[in-house]
Amino acid sequence: MIAICRTRTLRALRADLVEAQAATGAAQSEAEKYSREAGLLNDGLIRAEAGVEDLLRRVAETTAAVLEADREAEVLRRRLAEAEARAAAPRTVFVLLRRGALHSVHESRGAAEKAAVADGACACCWVAVTAGDVARSGYDEPWVIRPFVLGAAGGKQ
Repeated sequence: MIAICRTRTLRALRADLVEAQAATGAAQSEAEKYSREAGLLNDGLIRAEAGVEDLLRRVAETTAAVLEADREAEVLRRRLAEAEARAAAPRTVFVLLRRGALHSVHESRGAAEKAAVADGACACCWVAVTAGDVARSGYDEPWVIRPFVLGAAGGKQ
């Protein structure tokens, strides 16, 4: 079957074909441009997701470090409070006197006794004085151990 058409119609169809081909080329060019842009955006999105994952990891690490620092600070605060309480509490030392003169200072009565014995006193030759016993001066005794409270007003004995 042969179709017969007029020359004017044929020219119009050919012009429409050229326009359609030009529009198709332009659309293909624009589609390729958008495809390239989509590829770039996709690459950027992948990099951004990797960056977000890295930031989330860093936030988790920093949070863990802050929590650990808080725990350590609490331990240090507790230790400081204990040390301050110990420092504020009166502390008793034991003064060893030999014929009324200061011989040495010791942390315990036992340490003072050992020092007296090491310096020639026999266990029967020295006297232990209590805090309230102010009648004994220590001058008439060869060895005297006297408790002394540090940190107390006026050095309570």
